[in-house]
Amino acid sequence: MSKLLKLLVCGTCLLGAFLPSNLVVAAQAEDEAAVDLLVGVMPATDAAPIFWADEYGLFEEAGINVQVELFTNATHQQTSAQAQQIDVYMASLVEFLIAIENNPEAGAITTSTDGVFPVVVSPKYDGGKDVSIGLMEISVTNYVADLFLSDYALDKQFIAEVPLRIQMLLAGELDMAVLPEPMASNAQAQGLEKLLVSESDDFSPNVMIFNQATLSEEADKVAAFHQAYNAAVLAMEGQEEAVKALLLERIGLDESIQDLLVLPTYHLTRLPSEETVEAARVWLEQLLDQDITVPYDELVVEDYVSHD
Repeated sequence: MSKLLKLLVCGTCLLGAFLPSNLVVAAQAEDEAAVDLLVGVMPATDAAPIFWADEYGLFEEAGINVQVELFTNATHQQTSAQAQQIDVYMASLVEFLIAIENNPEAGAITTSTDGVFPVVVSPKYDGGKDVSIGLMEISVTNYVADLFLSDYALDKQFIAEVPLRIQMLLAGELDMAVLPEPMASNAQAQGLEKLLVSESDDFSPNVMIFNQATLSEEADKVAAFHQAYNAAVLAMEGQEEAVKALLLERIGLDESIQDLLVLPTYHLTRLPSEETVEAARVWLEQLLDQDITVPYDELVVEDYVSHD
C-alpha cells in the first residue's frame, strides 16, 4: 500500500469517532479504491502516453485507478521513488543504473519511453569549439551531450534547475544547454536557438521503473498500466496537434509554443537493448569512476513488452 493511501486510510479511521458506522464503511471502501497506482512523470514528451491514458479514461478501461503526479525536479522524484511513495516513475537509464547499483531493491525497468533532447544555444555564442554547457550531472542531459557533442570541448556546468539554465543562456553566461522537449521549445520561444542532435527516432535513453513491491504484489495492476499505455500510443497516432496541446496543458506551458514543439515517434512497450544498457553503463562508470555490476536481466522485466 502506498504511503499516500495509508494516510487516506488513517484519516478515515479518525472519522470513525464522529460518523455512523455505515458511513465509515462506505468512506473506507471509497478510499481503498481511490488509487491503485501512483505514477511519477517529468515535464517531458515521454509523459504523453500517460497523460493521454489519464485524460481519455484508458486506465479506467483497463480496470485501474491511476494518479499521475508531475515532478519538476528529478531529485525530488528519485527521493519519492526510494521511499516507495510512488509505484512507478519515469527516469533516465543512467539515473536508474546508479540507483539500483546502490539499492538492489530499487525496482526494475518495464518499458522504454520516448523523449526528445535538443541542444539550446545562446544568441551570444560565438560558434567556437570551446563551449560552456548547462547540464545535470547524473542525467540524460549529460549523457546526450557526450553522445552527440563529441566535436566540442565541453566546459560542463551542472545546474539542476531548467529555468536557471535558460536565464544563463539568455545572459550569455552559458553557450549551450541540453533540455528536454517541451522545455526546449519554451526556451526557443524566449529567443534561443534549438538544435536537434539525435538523427534517430529510435533513440530512447529514458525508461519507466516500477518499485519492487508493486511488481511482486500487484502484477495485475502493472499489466493493466501497460495495457493502457499501449492503447494510448495507438490512439495518439495521427493526433499530433492534440498530443502537443495535452502535453502543454498538463505541464503548464503556454499554448503559443505548440508549433515549435517537436514530438518523438511513440512506441508500444519495449525494453532498452542490452547494447543500449551497456553503452550507458560504460559512460556512467567513466563518469563516476565506479563499477556498475548489476546484470541486464536484473534491470528489466520482460513480462509487459508488446509483441504487436
